[in-house]
Order: sequence, then C-alpha cells, then structure tokens
Amino acid sequence: MNRLRGGILVGLLALALVAMACGEDEPAPTTAAPTTAAPATTEGPTTTAAPERVSLVMQLTWVPQSQFAGYIMADRKGFYDDMNLDVEVLPGGPDVSPDQQIITGAADLTLGKAAAIFVARSRGVPLVAVAQFHRKSGFPIVAMADSGIQGPEDLAGKTVAAFQGGGDEVELLALAAQIGLEPGVDFELVEQGFSLDPFLNGEFDTITPTYWNELQSLYEEGFTDDDLVIIDFDDYGVGSPHGVLHTTEEILAEKGEAIARFVAATIRGWKYAFDNPEETVSVILEQAIQASELHQTNMLTALEALHFPEGFSEAEYGSIDVPAFERLSTDLFGFGLLDQEVPASDAYDTSIWDMASDGM
Repeated sequence: MNRLRGGILVGLLALALVAMACGEDEPAPTTAAPTTAAPATTEGPTTTAAPERVSLVMQLTWVPQSQFAGYIMADRKGFYDDMNLDVEVLPGGPDVSPDQQIITGAADLTLGKAAAIFVARSRGVPLVAVAQFHRKSGFPIVAMADSGIQGPEDLAGKTVAAFQGGGDEVELLALAAQIGLEPGVDFELVEQGFSLDPFLNGEFDTITPTYWNELQSLYEEGFTDDDLVIIDFDDYGVGSPHGVLHTTEEILAEKGEAIARFVAATIRGWKYAFDNPEETVSVILEQAIQASELHQTNMLTALEALHFPEGFSEAEYGSIDVPAFERLSTDLFGFGLLDQEVPASDAYDTSIWDMASDGM
C-alpha cells in the first residue's frame, strides 16, 4: 500500500497543537525573487549570474516505486544538479509521517492529496501547495461487474469502502450528495483498510483503490475491465487531485526561489520518466523493496494517464488547478471535514510554478 493515512493525521493533530501554541498563522510571505541578469557593460554581452547552490530534502510518502518516478529520475539524471541544487530524496515507509517531516524541518518538501492540505490548515498547520502533477482524481469507485452496480445511483443499499480521514472521503461524499444519497442512511460507508481481500471476498460491494497501485494489482490478478465497473469521480465533476507537491509557509519564505528550480527539474524528471519507461523502471527496481517489474511498469503507465489526460495542455503541466482547489474548499467545509473554513487561496502559491515555467 503506497499511502500513509493514520500516521499522517496523528502527526498533524500533534503539530497543530504546536502551531497554536506558537500563535496564529501569518499569511505566507512573498517568495524570493528569481535570479536576475547581471547589468550589461561595455566590455561584453550581458550574462546571467548562476543561482545560489541550495540544499533541499524531498520526503516521499512511501517506499521508492513508480509513483515517485519524476523525483527519482530527476535525481538520477542530474536534473536537480543542473539547477544548482543538492537534493536528497528520502524514502517513506510505515513509520514515516511525510507532513510531520516538513513541519519539523527534517524535510523541505513532500507530496500528497490536495484535500489533506485543507484539513491540515484547518487545524493550524500551515501547509501550502506549490505544484500539482496529477490532473485527475486517482481514486475511482470500483465494483464487480456482477454486483448490480453500474453507476453512482446503484450504491444505494450497498457496503461502500473508502479511505477516511484527511479528506480522502470528500470525493465520495460529494458524489453521493450530487445524486441524493446519504452515507449511513442510504448506504453503509466503511473504512477500506490496506487489503483487497474484503472486496474479493464480497464483504465490500465497492472499494476506492488508486488507479496506479491497487487497481493494477487487480488487473495483475487476472481481472479485466469486463469484470469490473469503474466509476471515475472526474466524470461527475468532484475529483480531488493527488500528486500535489507542498511545503510549509516558513520553508517557502526561506527557499522559494530554490523550490521553483526544484519544480522545474521535477517537471523535466517526470517527462523523462514517461518517455523512457524501461530505464525508469530499471532505476526504481534498484531501490524498491520486493517490487515486481510488471507492477512498476503498469504503475508508471497508469500514472502517465493521470498526469497527461486527454485534452490537457502540456504547457500547463505542474500548475495548480485553482478551480479544483476552490471546489475542495467549499466541499470539505460543507461536509464537516474541516475544523474551520479554509479559503482556497491560502492552500496554494502559484508563483512557484510561474517562476519554474518561466525559462529558469
């Protein structure tokens, strides 16, 4: 399983108390300006000063796998070094809370679901998104083809499993509200857990796996699209993006220009990974624990469809989906998943991607 949930939330609750003890959050200061060209002289052409070399620590949310291919390949191919950055990519694991790592200063950056940033901020933890690589929701509803479920309205009377806490359930709640179903009344909402067995054994009528991991595991077990019904939240306008790169307001104020360079190099890393899948999987298998080549290859293919869905402009790759953040702000508060309302604009900073995409 490639995501930590309970550990992250416990860490965030504890850190929220620390944040409140230190006083109210201040608005994120303006990030440092990008390096500018040196003034021209009569002795030669204008030159651009090399940016200051900066060290950054990137905390992954799980053990090395294709889910993090862009970061792994940017590091391996020297793209971070090309941006005058010393980057350490830390693996995650069952005992690592990625958001706690950046709050305590053990890391500068991590990634996760956009909804979790709102939940953290509502508890006094000043996380802020600086780039977004997934353009679609990564968590569909999946049912067996013989379950009688063909669309969202068929969830009535069913046992519906989803990861809960940290805003993971917001897509399901929004979809249910859209079609007039109430969890606990019209259907049973249960915690999904880390095993597919309850779904395979018929205990759960549906699950919400990730496209890149658990769904691929089902395919690798021999299931086909004819055996499954897949309900995509984006088809109903309620998807929440994953793969959101974020940091804290304090780190952003101190290292904003370097983070913009990191984003530029990571964009390059993701594109290289998708263009060179065999090399990428080979590199990942050097670092992965008990990983299969087939699964890592399938994971990378599934991720490319989330990063570059049909009709998406490559020129916007890595940018924050502002309308999605605005919708999340409304939905999360409306469904009672936030301790207090969080304006969408507090949860992201678009200036980092602007600098990263401006030819730096």
